[in-house]
Amino acid sequence: HNVFSNTPGGAFDLGLYPRGESRAAGFRRPGVYAVFCNIHPRMSAYVVSVPSPHYAQPDRDGRFTIPDVPAGRYRLRVWHERAREQAARPLVVTAGGAAPVAVALDVRDYRPQPHANKFGQPYPRAARDEY
Repeated sequence: HNVFSNTPGGAFDLGLYPRGESRAAGFRRPGVYAVFCNIHPRMSAYVVSVPSPHYAQPDRDGRFTIPDVPAGRYRLRVWHERAREQAARPLVVTAGGAAPVAVALDVRDYRPQPHANKFGQPYPRAARDEY
């Protein structure tokens, strides 16, 4: 693999390297970073960097819990790669925790779009991707 991101403020290219070796990239600012492979055009991922130790990734049913959040007023933000608009709402956490929250994101208009390789060019056509 050749993992890279062209996200402004967080671009990186880990290049090719031998089996057993590893490389890393850091994210200095909060935001969403699209990550791709320069060899496999269908491989993609997103890293969501948040300025807080309080975050969660939902389970298969969309449920999540964020443990050990101190009492206070917060802004809950919800993100999904297929949703055009993301959700944000105020949230009050008491000493007993927060009331359950339901959030819905609309992904009906999602249409996958091909991304360019790390050079900004289309990937060469291949008979099939071999992983």
